[in-house]
Amino acid sequence: MTRRDVVFLLDGSDSTRSSFPAMRDFIERMVKRLHVSEGRDHVSVVQFSRDPEAYFYLNTYTTNESVLNTVRGLRHKGGRPLNTGAALQYVRDNVFTASSGSRHLEGVPQLLILLCGGRSFDNVDTPASSLKELGVLTFAVGSRGSDSRELQKITHDPNFALSVTDFADLPNVQEQLFSSISTVVVEATTLSPTLIVGPAAQRGNVVFLLDGSDGTRSGFSAMKDFVVRLVEKLNVAEDKDRVAVIQYSRDAKTMGWVTFLKTGWEEGQRSDSDYIHSF
Repeated sequence: MTRRDVVFLLDGSDSTRSSFPAMRDFIERMVKRLHVSEGRDHVSVVQFSRDPEAYFYLNTYTTNESVLNTVRGLRHKGGRPLNTGAALQYVRDNVFTASSGSRHLEGVPQLLILLCGGRSFDNVDTPASSLKELGVLTFAVGSRGSDSRELQKITHDPNFALSVTDFADLPNVQEQLFSSISTVVVEATTLSPTLIVGPAAQRGNVVFLLDGSDGTRSGFSAMKDFVVRLVEKLNVAEDKDRVAVIQYSRDAKTMGWVTFLKTGWEEGQRSDSDYIHSF
C-alpha cells in the first residue's frame, strides 16, 4: 500500500497572477490521482512570494474531497520579491515536521512539488540541501521566467526539474511528473533501511543519533516515539543488544545508554522503556 506525504509549494508572486488558475487546476488534477486518507496519502499546500504561507498542513485533511474543496478556493497571494529560498526553509521547518503531520520518521516518502515562475531573490542552496538531508524528494516545474539551473539545484535529481512556456501548459508535463513521482516513491520505499531482529541478528550495537537543534523542537516527541518502537523490538542485555542515544545540535551529548556499548547493562535494574522515557 503506497503512502506519501505530498507538499505543493506555489509561486504566488505578482508575476504568476494570470497563471494562478492553471496552477490551481494542476494541483486539483494531481490530488485526484492520490488516495488521501489517514493511512495513505497526506497533502499540504503552501504559497509564497516575499513570505510563505501554509493553507493547510499534512494532518489537516483526511479525504480527497476535503483537500479538493480547499484547493478550489485558493486565491493568489501576490507580492514581491520572490524568495524561493525562504519558502524552501519554511516547508523544511514548519511542514515536513511530525507536529504538522509528516511521517518521515515512519519511513513514508516525503515529496515536495514546486511550481515557480521566476528566479529567486534569495539563496536557495542551503535550504535545498537541508531538504535533501531530511530525505525530501523535490520536483519542480518552472515557466519561462524561472532559472532552470536554480531549479536543478533544488530538485532531488536534475532530471526532476521540468519547464513549460506558461503554466497553462502544465497538462503537457503532468503525466511525466506523476510517473517520476511514482517511480521514485517505489525506489525510496524499497531502499528504506530495515532493522533486523531475531535469529538473523542475535547481538547488535545500536546507536541513535538525534538532531536536537531548534528546528526539531516540535518534532522531538515523535523522534522519541520512533526510538521507543525500535528499542521494543530489541533484546537489551549484556550478551544481547546494546544501545546508545546521542543528541546533538552545536555539540553532541550522550543521553544515557552508552554504558550498554562499553560494558553491557551495568545498571541492570531498569527495563528498556525506563531508559527510553528518561531522556
